[in-house]
Amino acid sequence: MTDFKVEPGDIGKYATQIGRAADDTQAAKKYTDSHTEVGWYDNGLISELANSHNSLVQQLGAALTQTESILRACATELTAVSRYYDGTDRGNAADLDAKYPESKR
Repeated sequence: MTDFKVEPGDIGKYATQIGRAADDTQAAKKYTDSHTEVGWYDNGLISELANSHNSLVQQLGAALTQTESILRACATELTAVSRYYDGTDRGNAADLDAKYPESKR
């Protein structure tokens, strides 16, 4: 026999935490989009720095978007796993209960 044990409620709670992490990542992206613009330069050294800065901001935005997407997919799948195990546990419990003789009350 195996020691493997699953608590569907715990998986569901973890899915909720992962969903909140996705929300936080989305908020970080919105913050980055709102607070990282450098547009008061025309030429010279500041222009070169601003170009590098803008490139890094774009890379960060792409990374945050991808991270959010991955976290949302994980939350969805963990929720499905939690429901699956919950349904399996209930089904097994019902099967086991059906095998016991009726009690006299």
